[in-house]
Amino acid sequence: LTPVGLLPIAVAGFNIRELIKGAADVLSLAVGNRGKAYRTGGDEFMAVVHMDDPESLRNLIHEKTKDWHGVYCEKISVSVGYAALKDNTRASIDDLERKADADMYAEKARYYKESGIDRRRQLFEKGIGQVK
Repeated sequence: LTPVGLLPIAVAGFNIRELIKGAADVLSLAVGNRGKAYRTGGDEFMAVVHMDDPESLRNLIHEKTKDWHGVYCEKISVSVGYAALKDNTRASIDDLERKADADMYAEKARYYKESGIDRRRQLFEKGIGQVK
């Protein structure tokens, strides 16, 4: 049986159609015949893959996003997490998804910290959230 891995992916930025389409294209190219990528809602996707090394797919997704350029958006940024069944042999699919999501949110937090972007400030300025 081929190892299974889950890779949740979140697009950085707001729900802009071009970014969503770009992320779908990037994921389709990166995942290829290793599995399937699905849009799970808003700016989030999930890839279900059959491979030994999901970390290499995470790196490939990041490489492909660097090559992407849109008409209205200059670049696309994504946060990619993963959890592999081979590393979590007793995990249910729900447990695996939670681990993968936690990994994605950790990568997302690193992205915002390293880029100096205050996500709460962005949301406030768009009238979506509150700054504490």
